[in-house]
Amino acid sequence: MQLEELILKVSRLPASRQQEVMDFVMFLEQRYGEHEQADWSEQQFRAMSIEQADAWAGR
Repeated sequence: MQLEELILKVSRLPASRQQEVMDFVMFLEQRYGEHEQADWSEQQFRAMSIEQADAWAGR
């Protein structure tokens, strides 16, 4: 699965489910991550951040 596809799928979820995804990813990162910076582009990171902000604001 490509990052863009993952972002699209997560963006279709309700805000509470998006938070569950984020919590799970954070868990996986803590457990298995090597604390290296992800290779997301700045544009992808900003897009995801804006989507999350909109979801939290109920937009």
